[in-house]
Amino acid sequence: MTNAASTGFQTFSSLGDTIQSWISGYNIPEWLTITIFLGLYFGLAVILAIIIVYVLAYTERCITNVFAPYNAVDEDESKKHKILMPLAHFIKLFLKEGFRPQNCQNALFFVSPIIMFSLILCAFCLIPFGSSVIFLNQNFSGLFFMVFFLMALAIRFLAAYAGGGKFSFIILMQEIQENIALSIPMLLCLLGVSIMAGSLNINDIILAQAASYGIFGWFFVTELIAAGIFFVCVLIFFDKTQLYNLNAPVDTVFGYKSEYSGVKLAIFEFCEYLMLFVISLFFVCLFFGGYLSPFGAYILPEFLIFLEQIFWLLIKTFLVFLIIIAIRIATPKLSSARLLEISYRILIPLSLINLNISILIQYFSGVR
Repeated sequence: MTNAASTGFQTFSSLGDTIQSWISGYNIPEWLTITIFLGLYFGLAVILAIIIVYVLAYTERCITNVFAPYNAVDEDESKKHKILMPLAHFIKLFLKEGFRPQNCQNALFFVSPIIMFSLILCAFCLIPFGSSVIFLNQNFSGLFFMVFFLMALAIRFLAAYAGGGKFSFIILMQEIQENIALSIPMLLCLLGVSIMAGSLNINDIILAQAASYGIFGWFFVTELIAAGIFFVCVLIFFDKTQLYNLNAPVDTVFGYKSEYSGVKLAIFEFCEYLMLFVISLFFVCLFFGGYLSPFGAYILPEFLIFLEQIFWLLIKTFLVFLIIIAIRIATPKLSSARLLEISYRILIPLSLINLNISILIQYFSGVR
């Protein structure tokens, strides 16, 4: 696997160098060449994100029909054309006239959706889709990912403040407490994995799980406690949109998006799906080998390995997404007090225990 990975990375690097040299051949200034090169990467990431979110939206509708038929979104719709319904709903949101609340913060009100999308896209670009498909390969990419992800969650608070709605703002103040309570165990789990891998680089963490015996070398075996804690935190993070009370007013149910409509609301809904997919990608990279094959060796020829790596990463992430959506639909919401109790009394102590276990494993295995 290591030889194949290095070969794939060389292929990707040479392709990037070829594109840069082709752009430079037109006597374009270096700063403009870099800008165009980064723009191509950004455009490719946006296209991938749109395709992925569309598939996820359609998948969630299908799962809802299975697990909650009484709340099925396709109950009165034609089964023949239901695959196009997510597209129809997004187009409807984009074409709707947006309104601006009288007491909103004008600049923040229009910029908040863009900031949120940009932060999630930065986190998305840090995920290696294969040894030859790495958009941003930074030494501390795992830590940077968590920073971008948590900042994107914090933008919810900024959006609620910008909208001027006092009820959604109060609800978001409560949600900040919950985000802090969940962020601590997630960061401790990341630290435990980084100790096992000897690096905070996401690609290095994936390669540290490479083994001839396949899935038994993945970190979900040695870091089982951390995997469970991280998964529970992700479940709770994305299980709080309809806050706790089915009879609550719209300000409570819709949260920070209560004052938004039209394109801005569509961007926020798009970001919600993309955030769930991105954190699922990160979870797979940390504990389930990322783009590594579960068989310990790749099946396709060496020059097609990058396609197989992308396939394995997307399949694992898609399965994680299915499980999260199914659990979210089939289980009741947690109250805020219960959520904080679970985090501070169970998740944080367990994550500290897991961190100490990781340190002991590395110490007695001779790693200093």
